Amino acid sequence: MTGASILFLLAAVGSQDVVPSEQLPESTITVSAERLRDFRGRWHLPEAGSATCEIRRSTGDDELDQLACAAIIQCVDENLSTIARGRDRSLPRDERRAATAQTRETMRACSAERLTDLEERLSV
Repeated sequence: MTGASILFLLAAVGSQDVVPSEQLPESTITVSAERLRDFRGRWHLPEAGSATCEIRRSTGDDELDQLACAAIIQCVDENLSTIARGRDRSLPRDERRAATAQTRETMRACSAERLTDLEERLSV
């Protein structure tokens, strides 16, 4: 992937109108979108510090993997209160388990949505 392609992809995460997709080779966009379908990442949020993303299945393109991880980290940032509730040891055990399950469900849905959005932007 070229530097210009990466700049476009980074801009696409935040705004669709920064660089028209017509300016990129169609093959680059199509291949990137197809590779993104295979991506698998896992988020981690330590008690102190910033969220991280572990790549479990790479797209084969480091820059595309980083964009996908950025989308997952965005989900973590948007769902900090849900994550915190699942970690709250003052909650009764059953309630904490339910909160943890809700965190998993919320993060899976958010991550899937973000990655689908990124894939669609690459396919345009």
